[in-house]
Parts: sequence; C-alpha cells; structure tokens
Amino acid sequence: MNQSRNLINTLLYFAACFAIPTASHAQLAATQPTLELPPSSGAWINSEPISLAGMRGKSIVLYFFEEGCPRCRDKWPSVMAASQQMQGKPVMLVAVNSGNPPTTVARYVRENNISIPVIVDTTRTLEQAAGVGTISLQNIYQAATIGPQGSVRPANAQDLLSSLQEAAVESTWNIDPATIPAALMPLWQQIEFGNFAGTGKLVARRLQDRKPEIKQAAETLNAYAKQQIQDRVEQAAEATANDSQWLAYQIKQSLNTEFAGYELPETLAKELAELEKDASI
Repeated sequence: MNQSRNLINTLLYFAACFAIPTASHAQLAATQPTLELPPSSGAWINSEPISLAGMRGKSIVLYFFEEGCPRCRDKWPSVMAASQQMQGKPVMLVAVNSGNPPTTVARYVRENNISIPVIVDTTRTLEQAAGVGTISLQNIYQAATIGPQGSVRPANAQDLLSSLQEAAVESTWNIDPATIPAALMPLWQQIEFGNFAGTGKLVARRLQDRKPEIKQAAETLNAYAKQQIQDRVEQAAEATANDSQWLAYQIKQSLNTEFAGYELPETLAKELAELEKDASI
C-alpha cells in the first residue's frame, strides 16, 4: 500500500474492505484491449513467465487482488484450496497485483504463503487489458478467464473454484499427462507449456531408452514438437508470401533458438542467412 494515500482513503479503508467488489459483469464484458502476459521474469513470482502461446488449448483464470485489504488476506486459504483442487486439469490460476513494485508484492506473497504464480502488474497494463476496473479499496478483487484461444471474459472472483471448473470444461491438454510416465513428467510439463528450449536433446536421449513406456512417451513428445516446428515453418512461408520478411525472419530465428536439438528443416540456416541480407530486416 502506497504510504502517500491520503486521509480520505484511510477513512474509507475498513468500509471498503468489506464491500462487494464494484465492477459489474457488464463492465467486464465491455470491449477490451488485446491482453498479453508479461514476458519478463521480473514480473513473475513463483513461476517463470507463462505465455498465451504456451497455454493455447488450456485456460487461465486471473485473480486480481488489493494487497491492503484484510478481507483479501483472509481469502487466500480458499484461493489456494481452489488451485489445489484443480491440479491435473488443463487450467491454471494466476494471481495479479497491480500498481505496486515487485518488492512490495514479493513481501506480500511470502507473508500470505501464496504458492500459485503471481504477476506483478506495476503499470496496471494487464488490469486494464482484462477490463476489471482499477483494483483498489473500492474494488478489492476481480477475476477474468483467458480461454483456450486467448479470448478474455469475466469470471467470478467470489467463487474461484467454479470459475476454474467452468474454464476446465472447454480446455484440453495438448499431450494427455495420463500417457506420460512419472520419470518424464518434468519434460512433459516443459513441452506442454511451450517451453521447448533445452528439451530437444533430452527427448532424443529418451527415444533410445530401453524401457518401452519411456520410449513411447518420448515418441509422443517428439511428434508434438515436430508438429509445432511444422506449424512455424508454415507461418514463415505465409509471412514470406505476404512480403512480411521481418516476420518470416523472426519466426525462423525462433525455430533456431527454441527448437535446438530437434530435427529442423535442412534449408533453415541458408534461409536465415538470405533474410539477414534483406534491407528491410
């Protein structure tokens, strides 16, 4: 809580903390800016950055909270319980605090034993994009769901479990975790959430495993990675066809970095070298 808040806000403090959040579903459903999750690791607590691309097919419920309100502090055990109950489902609960520096949010997270991912939305960019209104002592918590295709809609912050359950119904895993042996679950998690960097060599090693169940699971992971590579190749080709050389270059460069260790198109290095000579890049 910023120390500079004036006397009026101080007097409103306790009354506001026990009021029902003010933003209506109609307000939340209003036209919203494009929503993007912060790519910087400094904006995340309890998690590396999560991207919407990595979450495609799955859902995220964003829980926006006011850090200065006792009512919000009292709610955390039920928030954690809702997240725990949905483990293993293709939906993730992510908390968001807006308007405060990372050190303030990190201290709050420690004090309240919060273990779910937390976004530090210092500039309130995510808050605005989600259309939840300005979180404050007059609007102490709100929620929004990011669906499997990236669309944003209002969610029920007073019943996060129901919001998570509703989101899970429309969500699917890219790779069913039930088909993955426990030994490969960390690798599955990286690939499932779109973090391919560093997984190529690990998958290649597991493809030679003597245990049939490990080898079969590795083949599943490798097939999914190959499909993602093919999708990127097609996106790059479409960008080239539309004379978007810079976009084509970015896509091909991402293939080179993110999918190192996987089988990549033989022509990729040559194509990148040619694009680097393009004056528009």
